[in-house]
Amino acid sequence: MYWNTSEDSDVPLLAKTMPRNSFEQILRCLHVNDNQKILTDNKDKAYKLRPMTNSLNQNFGVCHRSTKKLSVAERCYKLWCLGDENGYILKFELYQGKNEILEAESEEYNLGERVVLSLAKQY
Repeated sequence: MYWNTSEDSDVPLLAKTMPRNSFEQILRCLHVNDNQKILTDNKDKAYKLRPMTNSLNQNFGVCHRSTKKLSVAERCYKLWCLGDENGYILKFELYQGKNEILEAESEEYNLGERVVLSLAKQY
């Protein structure tokens, strides 16, 4: 989509920054999890990204001392983010649809409440 030349969907800045072929080559070669080690009963739809997201979330808290006022927001790719009042993202979770494990742990809460409790747990 970023390299599309139609008037309503192109993103010239991104298209000029990296050629489509270069992006596709990186995408083919970039792996952050071992496909051979995936469990047959794995319910984590973001399994292939999990090492990277865990590392980012761990380092967000180390690199920045947050303010006391926090907010949870949903971003464009169903990404739930915990941010402080300055807009610094402290932690994020990829929304993967229904999460049976999280729902079983906290049946009394709705989705929004579970997300807030999960993201803000360490704060």
